[in-house]
Amino acid sequence: MLPLKDICKVVGTFTKKNAPTILSIAAGLGVIGTGYLAFKAGEDAAYDIAESYEQTGEDPDKKTKAKIIVKRCAPAVGAGVVTIAMIASSNIISIRRAKAMAASYAILAESADIYRRKVIERVGEHKHDEILGDVASEEMMKDADNDIQVVNTQGGSYLFKDSITKQYFRSDADFVRKMQNRVNDFYKQGENFVTVSEWYGYLGLESPGEPVAGLGWPASCGIKFELASCICPSGEPGYYIQYDVMPMTEDEADIYDSNHYVSTTYDY
Repeated sequence: MLPLKDICKVVGTFTKKNAPTILSIAAGLGVIGTGYLAFKAGEDAAYDIAESYEQTGEDPDKKTKAKIIVKRCAPAVGAGVVTIAMIASSNIISIRRAKAMAASYAILAESADIYRRKVIERVGEHKHDEILGDVASEEMMKDADNDIQVVNTQGGSYLFKDSITKQYFRSDADFVRKMQNRVNDFYKQGENFVTVSEWYGYLGLESPGEPVAGLGWPASCGIKFELASCICPSGEPGYYIQYDVMPMTEDEADIYDSNHYVSTTYDY
């Protein structure tokens, strides 16, 4: 059997980790309890008022009725206050955790971007392109034995694979770059956030659906990616789209922007 100290530690860790869920369940029970206590308070108050009438033979005055109602409704009010506090606490904890996750992703995205630039500085552009090509070949090989769905976008005939949703589609490198420049023009017009759904729309692809569709790129980075060329398992040439910074939520984008200079020249 675990020592009491260890049991308390396990319980404390579980409670802290699942605090929003625990508070939400408790708040739900609190709503039910508050409703019951309010109903019971109404019945008891009506009974007390009736009993006072029987004892005195007169209808209690407003002050007496108010005292009876306040006395009987106090438990329901108390339960309601505690329930509201639990709901508020659950929301506060959830918001804080969401902000922490947003900050964590923004830091991770920044670190990945710095690491990528340092790798290029150390090994050179040519070696970096070779590495990207190896990654692209591995990604294409993952579906070598599978029947893949390829979307024909009318943008070209080369096979592409996107690293966000692993969607295959046919297009052309010049067309994809042209769409990249067009979407990045949004930032020049004052747009602070471009979503994956908008980007896919320009590529001629269907929106991937939530939550991915609502992710996007902040103004400080724009949509930047490498078109890594490779030979597909079928023997045809293809491209794998590898993003310099993967899409993020708007909260994460705000934090990312706050740590990066938003260029007025928009050199994406």
